[in-house]
Amino acid sequence: WDAENILKAITAYEKDGNGVYIIGNKDAKNKRIEDAASGKVMRWNFIDPWNEFIEQLKDQMEKWFSPILFDLLFSNHFQHHLVALSLLEKSLHNNPDDLHSHLDLILKWISLRLFDVYATSVQLKTLEFLQNLISTLVELNYQMLDFEGNIFIKHLIKRLSDTREEIRKRTRFVLKQLQRIYSTKKISMHLIRGLTSPLPRMKTQCLIELQGLTNGIHDILFQPNTIQLVAGLTRHRDASVRMQSLQMLTKIHETVGKTMYKNLGPLSDSEKYIIEKKVEQATASQYRKIPLIKSNSISENLNVGRLKHSRTRRLSASEKIRK
Repeated sequence: WDAENILKAITAYEKDGNGVYIIGNKDAKNKRIEDAASGKVMRWNFIDPWNEFIEQLKDQMEKWFSPILFDLLFSNHFQHHLVALSLLEKSLHNNPDDLHSHLDLILKWISLRLFDVYATSVQLKTLEFLQNLISTLVELNYQMLDFEGNIFIKHLIKRLSDTREEIRKRTRFVLKQLQRIYSTKKISMHLIRGLTSPLPRMKTQCLIELQGLTNGIHDILFQPNTIQLVAGLTRHRDASVRMQSLQMLTKIHETVGKTMYKNLGPLSDSEKYIIEKKVEQATASQYRKIPLIKSNSISENLNVGRLKHSRTRRLSASEKIRK
């Protein structure tokens, strides 16, 4: 890691050229989509990134990214990744269309950085760049393709279970922001898959996020197999998972009503009773929150009559005093 030499190389490159770090080409992205669909290249789908995936990404990026940026992107030093993110940020502001034409490649590289759990500074800067990237795409009125969304969302959601609060906080913000350019229904599908994670924190955080998405995902969240999955978590050993799954079921009940109970799955009578009581409490709480509405009712007219009668009596008493 030689910060001075890297800075000199970047300065020289920007003086000799025009500061373009990414060469835009929309046809290239269309070709990558075709190759992935036909099986000519590996789909970006893994639990942990293998070397084969990284080498494939290098082959796809080398032609379109400047040599200095390319070397920084695939360096083994996390400090180089921080510099690479700064150059990507610069490209985002100066040449957004060029970066947007290789959005799938950028998202693949971002998903790799989400695995750098021992480099907190890189992960924070990666999430910050992702926020800025989505904001730019919103300005461009761009709607993210499934091909692009499937590249990184499943890896982004894993950071909901991160032990670092700041990482979790930024991840939640990105997921909320993402709804502006990508289908809420499809985001929810990734979150539902997160419920099958062996990590209690992952289950809890996915349940919390799903509760914030329910307005846009009725047809997927309210399917019998999803309801059964959530209901099964009400008997989880972790208290947070149990609490959030019960809360999730009350949200589902608000929309589908009593039909929810038919899809709870193989629960004991005592477990079903707990769910029913939770739903009843939530329903009663909602009724208590409904404000009273004033109307020109009979009681209101009676009150007016009482006021007039009281006034008449006071006037009569004052007249007797004068006499």
